[in-house]
Amino acid sequence: MADIHVSGLAFGKVASITALSDVRLIVPLTSFLQIADVAISHKLGDFLDSHWAPSPSIMECARPRTQVMDIVAAAALFIEKDLDLGSHCALAQADFRQHYDTLCLLRIFRWLVDNGCDIAIASCALLHQLAPVILVSNRTSATPIGNRSLGGITGSRVAGQCGRIPVLATLYDNLDELTELCWKQREVKLVASTFVDNVFFVGSSVYNATGMGDLFEESLRRNWNQAIKPSSKVVLPTFGNAEVIPHGPSWTVVDSMVVLGHTVEANGAVNMDYDASAKRMWASFYLNAGIVGNRKMSLPYKLRLLTRATLPHLVGHAVRWPFTKHRAGLIDVLQRRMISALVTIPSLDTDTAEVYMRRRNREISKVQLSMGKWSTRWAKLQIDWYEHLVRDRNAWSWGAQILTIRPPEELEERRLEFGRVRTRARSGWVRARWTECIDEAFKNNA
Repeated sequence: MADIHVSGLAFGKVASITALSDVRLIVPLTSFLQIADVAISHKLGDFLDSHWAPSPSIMECARPRTQVMDIVAAAALFIEKDLDLGSHCALAQADFRQHYDTLCLLRIFRWLVDNGCDIAIASCALLHQLAPVILVSNRTSATPIGNRSLGGITGSRVAGQCGRIPVLATLYDNLDELTELCWKQREVKLVASTFVDNVFFVGSSVYNATGMGDLFEESLRRNWNQAIKPSSKVVLPTFGNAEVIPHGPSWTVVDSMVVLGHTVEANGAVNMDYDASAKRMWASFYLNAGIVGNRKMSLPYKLRLLTRATLPHLVGHAVRWPFTKHRAGLIDVLQRRMISALVTIPSLDTDTAEVYMRRRNREISKVQLSMGKWSTRWAKLQIDWYEHLVRDRNAWSWGAQILTIRPPEELEERRLEFGRVRTRARSGWVRARWTECIDEAFKNNA
């Protein structure tokens, strides 16, 4: 491996003058390194999976059979349930600073050997990351980087497995202390969820949630010499929470939090996430199906482009939105507006303005029905996600665990007893609950 030279280009994460801390190196592996990457990471992953017994309180995503929505939907459901439990708890977020660039691979190697990993596998993983000579090119010259002892090859599978170790080791080593501060309801205990270098803590209060983050950060720095990005340390208390004092001044209390690209609001609403998704859909529309150069293309081609390029922005977010008739109407109107920009319907000499608009609307409705209403697609997505959560094999996920807390049947019993649910810390308009909108989704999909 030491005889292999790998060339890569340095890219800045921002425009104009890029600070050194914002530079990332994209390194394409050679064919031999790619084969070794798959084989070594597979062996390494098997060891790590067997070392940490699955815990229902810690949810690790970015792994096989997991996805972004496992964390996002769980975060939204947590807010929804805590609103019905008096609004005492909070969700905290912390991201690593230059995660793969700061991996202490020698420490990781020692940890692997000390914890029973085959020394041959640990050695191969170490050499795979450190032995190859990296050539960094700035288009005019190339500079070799050799004799490295810090940082993995970003994008490689081996670096991905090595990157799991500081995160999970820190969580499991401090699991008892974290459990004392976490959100507990009945048999459910939620401590932390991870998505590569993004860590989320669910605390029994704002102070405890941020305390969990500080405990994690201090242990991470002490044992692995890695740091948390200061700007990423935010905490989201549920609406009506009377105690919003964080554990330390480095934390920012917010009314809405961006969780892996999805906006989660403290009051359980989805308006901000819907507006952001609609904005991205329009941007995608005018860059693809609605671009000026596509006007002479056939309508079926433009509709396929609309489905392939623009609809995924909705599909990727709508799963966690409570299905309501009002928002279903907004989504269908959004679809009709985009279709109307693609359909060319010339007016006749005998047409009045009213006659022309009626004929045009009928044609747009036919096109919409032929491609399927997006609200129907949304209902099907929500039903599929609900059925995904209630399967026995997915009982480990936070979403499935949270569904058992304050289910719709319990809320209905409280309505019969008190006339109103009487679960909120503050009176006011109650946003639609995801768990109570499943029936509406089933009706729409029937």
